[in-house]
Amino acid sequence: MRLMDMRFREGATLAPLLLSVFIGGCHGSEKAASPSDLFVGRPAPDFRFKDADGQNTQLSALKGRVVLIDFWTTWCGPCRAEIPAIERLAKHFEKKGVVVLGIDAEEDEGVVRRFVAANKIAYPIVLTKDDPSVARGYAVRALPTAVVIDKDGIVAVYRVGETPTTEVGLYDEINHVLSSRFVAPRPKAVQVAPSPVPAHTLPTASSAGIPDPQWQPKTAEEFLARGYARLRTRKYPEAMADAEDALKLQPDSYMAAFLHGRAAYEEKNYATAIEDFNSVIRERPDWPDGYRYRGLAYANSGQYQKAIPDYQRLIQLKPYFAAGYHDIGGAYRELKQFDLAKVNLDKAIEIEPDYMRARNNRILLFASQNDWANELTEASTMLALAPNDSWARDAKEAAEQKRPLTASEPKQLPGLLPTDVHPNIVSKVEPEYTEEARRAGVNATILCSLVVAKDGVPQDIRVIRGAGFGLDENAVQAVSRWRFQPATRQGEPVAAKAQVELSFRIATPNREGQFAGLRFTLPDGAERPQLVHGQIPENPKDGADGKLRVALTVGTDGKLEDLSIAETTSDKWAESALHEMKGWRFHPATLNGEAVEAKGILEVQRGAFVAGPSSAGPDPTWQPKTAAEFLARGYARLRSRKYPQAEADAEDALKLIPEDAAARFLHGRAAYEDNEYAIAIDDLSKVIEQKPDWPETYRNRGLAYSKSGSAERAAADFQSAIKLDPSLTPAYNDLGHAYTALGQLELAKQSLDKAIELEPDSVLARENRAKLFAKAGDLRAEQNELVLILALSPDHRWAKDEQEALSQKLSAAGRN
Repeated sequence: MRLMDMRFREGATLAPLLLSVFIGGCHGSEKAASPSDLFVGRPAPDFRFKDADGQNTQLSALKGRVVLIDFWTTWCGPCRAEIPAIERLAKHFEKKGVVVLGIDAEEDEGVVRRFVAANKIAYPIVLTKDDPSVARGYAVRALPTAVVIDKDGIVAVYRVGETPTTEVGLYDEINHVLSSRFVAPRPKAVQVAPSPVPAHTLPTASSAGIPDPQWQPKTAEEFLARGYARLRTRKYPEAMADAEDALKLQPDSYMAAFLHGRAAYEEKNYATAIEDFNSVIRERPDWPDGYRYRGLAYANSGQYQKAIPDYQRLIQLKPYFAAGYHDIGGAYRELKQFDLAKVNLDKAIEIEPDYMRARNNRILLFASQNDWANELTEASTMLALAPNDSWARDAKEAAEQKRPLTASEPKQLPGLLPTDVHPNIVSKVEPEYTEEARRAGVNATILCSLVVAKDGVPQDIRVIRGAGFGLDENAVQAVSRWRFQPATRQGEPVAAKAQVELSFRIATPNREGQFAGLRFTLPDGAERPQLVHGQIPENPKDGADGKLRVALTVGTDGKLEDLSIAETTSDKWAESALHEMKGWRFHPATLNGEAVEAKGILEVQRGAFVAGPSSAGPDPTWQPKTAAEFLARGYARLRSRKYPQAEADAEDALKLIPEDAAARFLHGRAAYEDNEYAIAIDDLSKVIEQKPDWPETYRNRGLAYSKSGSAERAAADFQSAIKLDPSLTPAYNDLGHAYTALGQLELAKQSLDKAIELEPDSVLARENRAKLFAKAGDLRAEQNELVLILALSPDHRWAKDEQEALSQKLSAAGRN
């Protein structure tokens, strides 16, 4: 058997193994025992092949790594359909050490080479036509057949055929096999092929990242540090595994239980999350985060009534925490307790005037009440704060469409009056994916407006937030087949406007939580371009939420021209996206049968990201009129580092409401950031007189005292902040820094230890602790802290420099 060297690059086999083998005939007719029963739980049959360097090797040499084998041929339709999924899986798991092999068991090398080149297959392909024992050894009777082999060389999964769930199934199964919780399945009582020959272990791949993939934690603290870092970078199964390892070493660790619950919550395993948060709350009944995330888990599993008490307890413990009011407001909205929802969402925005998610939720509340006027006002405010927020733009357009017809407008629908009962869906048809969207890996949510007639039949269906790729047309077609219980007014059916959302989701490992849309500006009568080659850019490598808008032109030859970034939250993500998109190819737009040029915008949104004030700040043409508007713009300017302008907005708000504590706080925060510490201290002292129970005010005044050299006063303020909110993690770090400046090193260490207990992957707190050890002359402790910082953040420049300087000190000390 030969390995196709054309598909191998240096290091291509340094990932966990994914093996694919294809043999003659898509389906066989011979009846026998299930291949899964024959192989799962038993050693994988061994075979030989050539590696990337042309050297003879064998499957058993890959022991110590996870392998996926995919048996296929070029003539097998399901095999060809599965190849993009195998490509994505190979790319996703490469850094985790998984090796992917596709095995063609019956075709000539030339045939396979041409197919691989034409389809740009990047994972290794093995030819076994000259050695039919490979396919026989795995009892391959149908194509494609996929086999997952664990690190001990035991078959963990045996799959036959390609289905819409193949990719997500293999993704979950490989993740499970990689996890520390994996236990090899027990074999069933049937005969099996001979065991493989003895093996040796290949080195694993390494790459820079957070945390260092080569790091092997030994203590509960280290497992927690890595676990929380993995949680932040959305590696949820790995974070859960670290939490479990920490719990083995420290069974009563509430932070390990919380980490496990948070990761389970993000994985949408809400029952496990709730159980974990229950144990956290039993251990720490005064810790607000336990209540908040249990409430979120209840809410996301539809148990809004149970979420309410948790949010109430959260607010009791953290009365100035805007997110708590936002969360309970959202729960009340779902329960249709609209008055309570508005009170709490208003409070969230009072505390944090540019809180975009709360304003987003308030729009949904107004929409639920058919209050188009307030819906329009809120959407306009969001656009003033974030001019490029497409969600707010769509919401504004939707609200404008709900506006009642005036006497001067056409009266084709005289029944569109305020209703007593809104339309309700009686039956619906799910929209179908287009092949274009499926190939591109598009995840999208489409918003349609419509009129529900008196007989419950939808009319005048329009897409007001589309996705392109043919999905808009499919959404309209699906909604046209829906049926509603009509709205009523004074007991009589009436026509009424409504909106519906339709979600399109496809499992793609590198696009979790993504929303995408491609919109073209076309001449009247033109047909849009259709994407025939290329996929939506993958999510940011750091796993962060964000947004990307790419301007493009599809030429008459179907190639992309004028590709440029219109908006991005990450320059690295934008650079990667442009690189991915350069190879896109379209059937060009046509007008009267002739190809024409088409300009478009691709929008990609990751996760629950809601656009907020960017570095450009709010709309420069916006002219606030009320104190609330000045505050919203001022806080947005503060976030975008426009400190003098933020101070000016605070002053305008204070002219309208002289005793407004939020405006005074804004003025003090902006003054602090502008290095005007005396003004900041004066402002924040006035806020404390008005609201002596607001912990953030003490913390910020403490920072101002610290910057102006008053470490003792700073420490007193940080203590006050912690007394009011014992979960305020940054205050412990600040207090530790102040104590270090005062030379009170034991108190400093206690505070920094607490900061790290509450946030185990806090590099800043660890940096301060390293400085403390240096000041105390404890070089070994400093060295250990620097090693851990670099394990969490391999590119941390300060830690690298300090480690180098410390090594020289230790070497000198050893020589002496």
